[in-house]
Amino acid sequence: MKARETVAPSTDVGEVEDALGREGHAALKGDILVVDDVPANQRLLSNVLTEQGYKVRSAINGHMALMAARAAPPDLILLDINMPGMTGYEVSRHLKADARTRDVPIIFISGLDETEDKVRAFTVGGVDYVTKPFQIAEVLARVETHLSLRRLRTELQRANDELETRVEERTAQVLQLAVDKGKLERDLQMAREVQASFLPEETPQIPGWEFVVRWRPAREVSGDYYDFLEGKEGKIGLVIADVAGKGMPAALFMVLTRSTVRASVDLASMPADGIARANRLLCADASGGMFVTLFYATLDPAAGEVTYVSAGHEPPLLCRAESGELVELWPTGMALGVIPEASFEQRTVQLCSGDLLVLYTDGLTDALDAHEVDFGLERVQRVVLEHRHGSAVEVVAALEQAVDDHTGSAPPFDDTALLVIRKR
Repeated sequence: MKARETVAPSTDVGEVEDALGREGHAALKGDILVVDDVPANQRLLSNVLTEQGYKVRSAINGHMALMAARAAPPDLILLDINMPGMTGYEVSRHLKADARTRDVPIIFISGLDETEDKVRAFTVGGVDYVTKPFQIAEVLARVETHLSLRRLRTELQRANDELETRVEERTAQVLQLAVDKGKLERDLQMAREVQASFLPEETPQIPGWEFVVRWRPAREVSGDYYDFLEGKEGKIGLVIADVAGKGMPAALFMVLTRSTVRASVDLASMPADGIARANRLLCADASGGMFVTLFYATLDPAAGEVTYVSAGHEPPLLCRAESGELVELWPTGMALGVIPEASFEQRTVQLCSGDLLVLYTDGLTDALDAHEVDFGLERVQRVVLEHRHGSAVEVVAALEQAVDDHTGSAPPFDDTALLVIRKR
């Protein structure tokens, strides 16, 4: 059995209070377990720590220490090494192996002052080592230091746990958004496919005539559309239209417009009457300020005549192949869906061999470059004039290339529909 190590402090408790300051007593709170088989050491440490505002529990051997620590884990343990039955080293191993107590800091207090004793103490989980006889001020300082470190670790762990919780919640939100986005993208892709199915799959095949179309939505779906209608006496109905706005609302109104126009002109004896009827029906169904600009024409291939009604639409360009003259076909009425009683005028133009008729929506002229400069009507006119002797395919390709060169990598600003007709 070891000789009992009764330690007399070399510093008076009153001197310690003066050194630490009375304001520090209230801040140095904590639950400390003192493990020592010498009653005098127990009393000394308990009295000093209690005076400093700590809660102190005592254990006189290793088994009692383990039971006390597991029942209510302390904030810090002061642990002797040489004790009967179980050494402090063994106690520390058991504490560090238990999830309930592995994070409790252990300060060894022992009369063993060999280097290997201290190394062993740190190896089994000690955070500090005080040699007997100890200085009370030193013990208090080390207790305060390790309790402060424990509080910081606890706060850091709490903050880390909260951060992990937020990250997990945010990750879950992002994953849900990704799922929702994927579903939305699939729905929009399906909507685009459905909308595209309303557009003619082929252009009219009429000897002596060329028809070329392009349709570019700015988003997944579009408010612009074109159409070909089978007319009476071999005539062909031509439609190009632009619904105000973009995206799904415009796409839905586009489908309504297409169906309404088709039904209305089929029942009318003249284009103007058909468009007037379509306008009345659209006004009854339009909501939220929706309206549509539209150019409707009937082409008589045999006579080369185009009879048209323009409801507030961008003026199509009639390019005379022989003279290079550009004629703009100005609106003959207002946009559809605004005023039910609106009236519309119809006009007729003659196409000669080589002439071009270019129908477009404002997505063509309004295409923006990186500096937000639009493509403009002048550029459209210049490209048409430069390629007026080419085929309709060549004119459309030239316009597309010119727009692409102008916009570069800038995203599409607006939906675009383009229809070029050429009389051979």
